Amino acid sequence: METSDFQAARWKKEIEAGEKAIERMDWEEAGERSAAALQIAEGWGKNDPRLAESLREHGTVLMVTGELEEAEDCFRRELQILLQLRGAGHVEVARCLHGLGTLFNSKGEYAEAKSILTDARDIYTKHFGADHHVVANLLSNLAEALAGLEEWVEAEELLEQALKIYQQKEGPANLLVGNIHYQFGKLYEEQERLREAEANYQRSLAIMEKADGGPLVALLLSQLGGLYLDLQEWGQAESSFRRCLELKERALGPQHPALAETLHDLGLVFHEQGLAAKAEPWFQRALALVESAHGPNSLALADYLEELAEIYEEQERYDKVSDLYERAGDILEEHPEELLDTDQFEKDLTQLALSRAIKFKGPRHTPAKKKSAGKKTGKKTRKTARKKH
Repeated sequence: METSDFQAARWKKEIEAGEKAIERMDWEEAGERSAAALQIAEGWGKNDPRLAESLREHGTVLMVTGELEEAEDCFRRELQILLQLRGAGHVEVARCLHGLGTLFNSKGEYAEAKSILTDARDIYTKHFGADHHVVANLLSNLAEALAGLEEWVEAEELLEQALKIYQQKEGPANLLVGNIHYQFGKLYEEQERLREAEANYQRSLAIMEKADGGPLVALLLSQLGGLYLDLQEWGQAESSFRRCLELKERALGPQHPALAETLHDLGLVFHEQGLAAKAEPWFQRALALVESAHGPNSLALADYLEELAEIYEEQERYDKVSDLYERAGDILEEHPEELLDTDQFEKDLTQLALSRAIKFKGPRHTPAKKKSAGKKTGKKTRKTARKKH
């Protein structure tokens, strides 16, 4: 076999292995395989269609695993090749724009996402018609960009269109329909239309429980718990967080650090009611998991120390308060400008959501960080990424 034929066979093998790894959600192997295919394709010239395909696969893996800048570079290079080979109105160009727009949504760059996704929508609609499921997927992504820009009416209209298409094409109980209801819930929650948000989260939950039964259900339960905290419906909040915790424990075990956020949220249910003694064991367990996972001087620990100190302060157990505040202060002095990362479980959920979308033949939105439950009450908020000063 000639060298060029051998390289082509190697490239095809790596591409196919990468696709299978994505199907299994084995992101380590998917990254290795797609990187290997890309390395081979780089030798065929800057406008080879196999290079574009390699860039698309590797960029998708990078996006799912959170390496967003590297993913953007892959998608932009792919776009340049496709524009040269196919022309601006080709459906492959639209697919690349769709991925790039989804990436900008993930980065929170919504104006850029809106522009790119609008161009992709126009091409998709021309090729497939207005009621194709690929168009519906694009509409849900474009709605996310519009919501990020607080263009609420337009975002809601796009979600209505997407929901109608999915219900007709996929049926009322499909995961994609559940995803649209989840997006409706987020859209309404951002507008303080909390009862409408609740209704859509519940619709999404009912679908996810039948179709998924695992991490996506945990995500929705966590979202609902935060909503019920905003509504000060303590029993509903506690029930949602307990169910979320059970799913996490079943999937990850009782000592996994990803449980810390939900343990904290359960503590917050009682803390916001003024029940410090009932909040204490939840905060203690969350703190222990974070300290075990990240060490006694990690930035992730500081918030938990401060909140446990508040619990003791409310119980007038002042002998414990000063030590906890001092420890938290020492940590913050060591990390004056660092960004506290979001909970790893949320990253895992983002990967799962994106990987499910890949199986549905198109990118979709990523789960957003949950809204602060302290927005109305002025009390302690749920854990979110923040900069320490």
